[in-house]
Amino acid sequence: MPRWTLPRQALQNFLAYQGVLLVVVVIAGLGLRLWQRPAVVPAMGGGWSKLVRVGGGEICGLWEMDLGLGRGLLHQAIPYLKRRNQPQTVYGQPRGFFRAFIDLTSDIDFAKPKSVLNRQLPPLRRFSLPEKLVRRPQAPGPTPAEATPLVRRDWGKAPLVAIYHTHTSESYLPDTGAPRTKGTPGGVVRVGEELAKTLWEAYGIPVVHNRTIHDYPTFRMSYVNSCETAEELVRTYPGLRVVIDLHRDAYQGGKMDNYTTQINGVPTSRVMIVVGSDKLGLPHPHWRENLRFAQELHGIMEQLYPGLSRGVRLREDGRWNQHVHPHAVILEIGEVHHSEAEARAAAQCIARVLQEFLLKEES
Repeated sequence: MPRWTLPRQALQNFLAYQGVLLVVVVIAGLGLRLWQRPAVVPAMGGGWSKLVRVGGGEICGLWEMDLGLGRGLLHQAIPYLKRRNQPQTVYGQPRGFFRAFIDLTSDIDFAKPKSVLNRQLPPLRRFSLPEKLVRRPQAPGPTPAEATPLVRRDWGKAPLVAIYHTHTSESYLPDTGAPRTKGTPGGVVRVGEELAKTLWEAYGIPVVHNRTIHDYPTFRMSYVNSCETAEELVRTYPGLRVVIDLHRDAYQGGKMDNYTTQINGVPTSRVMIVVGSDKLGLPHPHWRENLRFAQELHGIMEQLYPGLSRGVRLREDGRWNQHVHPHAVILEIGEVHHSEAEARAAAQCIARVLQEFLLKEES
């Protein structure tokens, strides 16, 4: 019985077709990288790579094309997934009946599985991480803000302030023993939570605090990832009047006194306000408004808490996602050797400063 064989001409045609298809894919990929001008410049030393906006995300370099393109296309096709991937807390919006009932009748927080386990298995409450691995944050002690803050007023229910973290894993050495907690929210997120809670609980200012991890697994994609979050926040809450990317500064040398102050007798981290520009040619129509906003915040800090602000730093090596809003800034609270307690004390002061800014805007 004769054996069946694939004709040589058919095999050659098939291989030629596959070769042409491979060449087209490679050329299309390279062309995609060069088609549009840069959209974001990451805060990394040693130069920067061209970033291209694709389907709501960006890609950085040939080998990371699948990451950015896939994420962007997936979020475009199924927006629900993008919302689900952004853990955040909104202070000010009314809770649903089920959540309100759970809050009133139990100590369970479904956002924290450990609280459910502790409720069902009480012995687990006795266990905690060893002190050598995690040093728990110190009690904040007395607030550095005024003993009698301004009267809490009704600012409505829609968030006026948005807080997110490009470098979500940034931490404070005295509390974590490491400058970063890779893949998990660091101390800077807890400082952001302090700022958000103070804005709402002390001053009644609705705020949204986004805790999405942007700097893991690829650190140099941090600003690419956080750009999506910033844009989504502005899109979801059009009434926002302030957008804050909250960071922890790195130690640049010099005296530690340059990073710490005393406010009403409480050790408090100092704050650097950072603003980007359009010098690299990226579209950034808001940068002068951002700069004026930063200078106004600095002025209010000097008036209420002299020494809290380390000044305004204008950086010309990127726009740092501040193109999304005319009142978008980076706040660097303290540096790596500070404790979270000192940084949280600064967050309480910043809440008072933001309230003063919003009041001035209304007058």
